[in-house]
Amino acid sequence: MAKKGNRIAPRSAPENVIGESAVEACRRLARRHDFERYLATLFAPRRRRPALWILLAFNAEIARTREIVSEAALGEIRLQWWREAVDTAVADGPVRQHEVAAPLAAALRAGALEPALLHRLIDGRTRDLDDAPMADEAALLDYAAQTGGTLAEAMALAAGGGPADPETRRAARESARALGTGWALAGILRAAHFHAGGGRQLLPQSPLAAGGAGPRDLAERRATAGVRAAAEAVAAMARDRLATAGRTGGPADRLLVLKPVALAWLDRLERAGFDPFGVPDRLAPAHTLALMLAARWFGRGL
Repeated sequence: MAKKGNRIAPRSAPENVIGESAVEACRRLARRHDFERYLATLFAPRRRRPALWILLAFNAEIARTREIVSEAALGEIRLQWWREAVDTAVADGPVRQHEVAAPLAAALRAGALEPALLHRLIDGRTRDLDDAPMADEAALLDYAAQTGGTLAEAMALAAGGGPADPETRRAARESARALGTGWALAGILRAAHFHAGGGRQLLPQSPLAAGGAGPRDLAERRATAGVRAAAEAVAAMARDRLATAGRTGGPADRLLVLKPVALAWLDRLERAGFDPFGVPDRLAPAHTLALMLAARWFGRGL
């Protein structure tokens, strides 16, 4: 696959070159909506970054479906539009004129992204349209794996995937899924304040109920014993998944710079007594970048 500047040239379809302006638009979307993952892409090989930015822009489009539709049926229609956009691109059909769909089609035709993983991401986002709270830890873990875990696996493949040995590649994909799932679980805790404002309840109900907490505690952002117990349970799940994410060889390992960032925020949450409403939802950008650089160059936190 040839490249020039911020362009991806498909091996078999030079007419589908992704122009620099399209990639730049996706880069800006990724930076705006997914800043930490965007920073992680800067550690990937330069020629792989455009596909990663397109992937993150695509994920941002489907992840905000709930926020921009007025009812679940409209959200289903929007997600179906993206399913068809992926299928049409793979089938060499007409490219949809959209700032993300068009470069996404070119990246798919270049072989830079895996269609099955994009479909899994879309399917995972259907849960966002359901107002029912997460029943237990298993339900939340499944949601985090389908969304964050799948995205990290797709990022790992777009970054280079690792050695050709099948066993090592399998290990790389599993490591990426673990990293992404742990990152997503931490992200759910980080977004507790935001979700409360939107009426969403992603903290698992079983530990909430065991601690005597109810929907009103979350809606009013009260860090009761039940809310703290639920946050502690989710934090433990996140640490467990992050602990299984490690180096397997190849360019995808560079995305592991996200691991110490998630762990640092979880440490901050623990120091706050697992009050998800009492800590900032992210580290300072300079702190985040310092953790990533230390991980990349010295292996700290990996």
